[in-house]
Amino acid sequence: MKKGDCVHMRTPGNPVSHLWIIASDVDSITDNCVIVNVTTLGHICDKTVILHAGDHPCIEHDSVIRYQDAFVTTANAIQAAIRGGAAFPKAPCSQPMLARVVEGIEKSPDTPLDIQQFCGIPVAKIFPLPKKQMK
Repeated sequence: MKKGDCVHMRTPGNPVSHLWIIASDVDSITDNCVIVNVTTLGHICDKTVILHAGDHPCIEHDSVIRYQDAFVTTANAIQAAIRGGAAFPKAPCSQPMLARVVEGIEKSPDTPLDIQQFCGIPVAKIFPLPKKQMK
């Protein structure tokens, strides 16, 4: 498994399955990676990255990346889920789509702090220093 690979599987705690994207490099030592899911665009949702039909073969209508559900797992766990029939491999993301998804990790207000840190986003971007007040 590598960055940009996709699987269709259930969201933890939700019986509905979604497309999940490996959105980080797979760490060579720990095998850890970040995955994010794609869900239907709704009125009340993070619209940092909106995807449209044709952006990926599995996307049939306007959808978003649900950064709040991102989590760290291992490539081995994803492969085990595939072998066990709990996940199904899908076509990988195109490079342009993957770039948008990865940029959204930093831009989304809903990305959990641990996910931002795992992805190497500098602390100064996560917690910007306040600007000095003009006198």
